[in-house]
Amino acid sequence: MYKTTHKKNRLLAILITSILWIFSNPASSSVIYDEAVSGDLMKYYPPNALSATLELQPGANTVLGHSSYIRSWIDSDPFFIVLNQGLVLKKVSYRVTDANYVDASQVRTLVSLMTDYYGYFLGENTIAYDWVDITTGNSIDLFLSALPTSESTVFAFAQQGFSRNSSTGGASWNYSIDFEVSEAPLEIPEGETLSLLISGFIALACVGRRRTGNSERSADKPRPRIQ
Repeated sequence: MYKTTHKKNRLLAILITSILWIFSNPASSSVIYDEAVSGDLMKYYPPNALSATLELQPGANTVLGHSSYIRSWIDSDPFFIVLNQGLVLKKVSYRVTDANYVDASQVRTLVSLMTDYYGYFLGENTIAYDWVDITTGNSIDLFLSALPTSESTVFAFAQQGFSRNSSTGGASWNYSIDFEVSEAPLEIPEGETLSLLISGFIALACVGRRRTGNSERSADKPRPRIQ
């Protein structure tokens, strides 16, 4: 009887641990591209532009890069990101980690997420964009609304513009971009799923108690004596 009860308790503990892991779903974090290691995100320039294509995984996908603005030219670092079926792009965060600038203040760069790569060159098909102040090094969240996919989808990301309050000023800066990705939720509502699991645990516990009680009562009954 002890072995049976211990086995049930162990099974119940495993089930509870598994459910808690599923609902918590801790996100992993990894650097998927680093310009210091792999070179510039865009190898060539239009009309023969060749940009990196990065496949996103569940968790935080980090891109590390370096950009600069000199006179009228900006190193915009456009690249593709691939979001596979069943994944959701929840948030994009852009942060300036180090900056140097001359003859300028209020130095900003315009970062954009687009549904079409060539939309970067045409200024079209933009999902979200925002200005980032390079001088403060603050992090900005490009958008907070999730983008689920029913099939594999390709997006484009780029720094589309630069502004400063001096016609001769320039800047260079290091940046990090975090793409927060999760798996698409199950079709069954979370509250209903959790209720079903709790009901199952209660039923399992009741069955275990009932069997334990029956075994104890059977053990207490006097056995017939054999003459």
